[in-house]
Amino acid sequence: MDPKIVGKNIRQHREERHWTQEELAIVAGIDVRTIQRAESGQKLALETLKALANAFEITIDQLSKDSQEEALAEFRAKYSVIELSPLGQAADLCQLFGTHAYHFQRVGTFNDDQADSIAELEQVAKDYGEIWSDLEPIQRRDAEKCLQPLIERMLSLELAVSVGVHSMKLRSTVEESQPFAFSVLYVAIVRGRQPLRALIRQKGTPVQFA
Repeated sequence: MDPKIVGKNIRQHREERHWTQEELAIVAGIDVRTIQRAESGQKLALETLKALANAFEITIDQLSKDSQEEALAEFRAKYSVIELSPLGQAADLCQLFGTHAYHFQRVGTFNDDQADSIAELEQVAKDYGEIWSDLEPIQRRDAEKCLQPLIERMLSLELAVSVGVHSMKLRSTVEESQPFAFSVLYVAIVRGRQPLRALIRQKGTPVQFA
């Protein structure tokens, strides 16, 4: 166990109870100097750890855990972080086509012109995304030429667009089935010039199939 983490937890538990170091020493049955050494991150004997844990009515394991790491682990178990990149060129979007599903995330409210442009981008991206693997190189280039004016219009309308792909492993409902790769294209749109750099997705949330 990390003595610095233990020391931080001892101080946190003590302050939560509004105890002074002297009061904790009395409750734990140890001297104040030991409390001071503990909170400064010095290594403690097992008997001292037991006494302090008993004083707080917790276990030694709880006293030695990094609460921030524990919270982070709990967050990662519930949520996925999808990293996004600002979209300025149609080629940046086209190279992400071919995923199994897509998700458009709109943040905020939009006027009619903005809403129309967002709907058009979603429709065009959906149409090309469904057939991308079947297109010839020249047809893919035509798709870029079709998308570029739309992207530029959205920028002129003060819309910031960012894109990213999130891959995961899924398993079918068939017993003993092997997990398979599954990818989702995320497109996030906000008003203004500052695009989103990430999306937080709760694990288990359904996505729309492309």
